[in-house]
Order: sequence, then structure tokens, then C-alpha cells
Amino acid sequence: MLLLIRKVVIGSDKRISVKEYETLSLPCKNTPQREELIEILKKLDKLDDVLDLDVFALKKIIEGREWSSDVLEKIEKFVEHKDFFRVSVSKK
Repeated sequence: MLLLIRKVVIGSDKRISVKEYETLSLPCKNTPQREELIEILKKLDKLDDVLDLDVFALKKIIEGREWSSDVLEKIEKFVEHKDFFRVSVSKK
């Protein structure tokens, strides 16, 4: 996970922090893209590494670049980079 932006707004007695992160998104269950990804991982003998396509395990492997670039390139078309925000309020 990559922190892109952090902004803080300070009021008289509270502080709001907004953090934007980039995260990975992989195909959902029961979609043609998911089935295609499973088949590719099987052919590459990597499906066991993510235990029947555990997307959390696969995200960790992708983010940590734990597989060779050749393998990662073959599954890159299934990876979607998304931004999300986390907002928190705390006392000043």
C-alpha cells in the first residue's frame, strides 16, 4: 500500500486527518476475469502460492514483488490500481 497524500485540517479543539492510499484490486469471484487469472496461475504453477486464489495473499505477493517479473507481468492485466481515503478525527 502506497500513501499518496496526507492532509490535516485543525480546528479549535479537533483535528481531522485525511490520508489517500493506493491499493490493488483483483477480479471478484464468479467473473470471467477471475477464472482466466486462476487458469494462468495454474499454468504458471503459482496457484498453490495463493491457496485457491486468496486475493489477499496474491496482493501481498504482488506488492512485495515476491515472484519474478515474468510471472508478475502475466497477471498484471488483472490488477487494478485504486485510490482510497481514510479519514480520522482526533483531539488536538
